[in-house]
This record gives sequence, structure tokens and C-alpha cells, in this order.
Amino acid sequence: MKKLCLSLLLIVINHQIHSQSKINVDAFKELELNSGINVSLIQDGQEFIRLSDNLTKEDIEIKVIDGKLKILSKEQSLGFNRLDSVHLIIHYKSLSHISVIGNEKVSFEGMHKGSGLEIKLFDNSNLSLNEVKLDNLQVYTYGDSFLLIENGYSEEAVYRCYSSSKINTIHMESDLSKVVSFGSNFIRVNASELLDITSYGDTKIDYIGDLRLKKGIIDGRLKVKKILKENL
Repeated sequence: MKKLCLSLLLIVINHQIHSQSKINVDAFKELELNSGINVSLIQDGQEFIRLSDNLTKEDIEIKVIDGKLKILSKEQSLGFNRLDSVHLIIHYKSLSHISVIGNEKVSFEGMHKGSGLEIKLFDNSNLSLNEVKLDNLQVYTYGDSFLLIENGYSEEAVYRCYSSSKINTIHMESDLSKVVSFGSNFIRVNASELLDITSYGDTKIDYIGDLRLKKGIIDGRLKVKKILKENL
């Protein structure tokens, strides 16, 4: 009987803790992160935010304006010395746009599905997606940002890279891929039909696929290399 009572008490306490860390938000389809806090994203038909135990509502500012969810950290209460130890999870129904501004590490857990996704990465931001199923992917990178897509498919993928970013989508299949590079960028893509390249600066591109290679304006050094799947 005592064991049963203890078990029930632990369940109640656990429920209270999770209830306190859950924040409901209005409907959104766009996301802007500028907090320095590590973030996980889960597409599961719900819209709320879950905070780690050492993060409180007073540490962050959450707004939904015209369908865009914005999350910022309050530096005066959070402090940069805590950024690596805190974490939040965002549950969402659909997402058409994500901007990551700063030094966050952001990861999509599980599959992300949608007609289109626009990604904008700034500074030293780091974004990874486990798997995608898209009609169109648009990527803009500024600074020393990093993007990884581990698996999936997008009919069309367009990458516009400024400065010295790294993009690895070589395991995401696409029909058409387009790269516009300004600076020293390293991009790895997978396309079955066409790879269209415009480059200003020092650009390195690895690709998979028996595709047609189309080169537009090339100003600077461009290195393009075909990779065999068995060598990955």
C-alpha cells in the first residue's frame, strides 16, 4: 500500500512539474529564434513550448505576431553563462519559415513535412533536420552558419549562401538544386536532374547524382566534385 501511495505521489509531482514548464501559444507557421538557447522542434499536430527544468518563463520572451512565433532570451535574467545548460522544445503543426539568429543549436526531431520550407541562418547558428518531405526548400545563410539535413526529399532545393557557411544535404534527394554562393562556402547536395551554380568567391560543392551541371556567372575559384554513394 505504501509503495502504491509513493508511486501515485511521484506521478502527481511529475505531472505538476511538466504542467509548470509547458507554455501554450497561439497558432503560428513562422518561427524566429534569437535566444542563444538550444531548441528542439517536433511536428506532432500540437502548438506549445516545453521548458527545461532550469529555465523559467521569466528567462525568455515569447511573442506570436501575425502567425510568427518569436523567442528571445532576457539576458539580464538568463546570463550567457547559462545558455549551454538550458533547452526548450517547440511543438508545432506546420512551419513554412524559420530564422535562426545568433549562436543557437536547433534540431528538428523526426520527420518534417510541408509544401515548402524557407530557412534563414545568421552568424554561428547551427540547424539540423532529421528527415524532410517537401516540394520546395529555400535556404539563406549569412555568416559562419551550418545546416545539416540527414535524410528525405525535396523536389526543388535552392541555396543562397553569403560569407563562409557549410551546408550538408547530400542525403536529401532532390530533382533540381540551385546554388548561389558569395564568399567561401562549402555545400554538399544530391540532385537527379539539374545542378545550377552561380559563384562569387571561393566555393566548394560536392554532389551526388547523374545530373546536368549548369554554370552561370563564376567569379573566383569554384571546385565542383562528384561523389559516389558508396564513398559516403
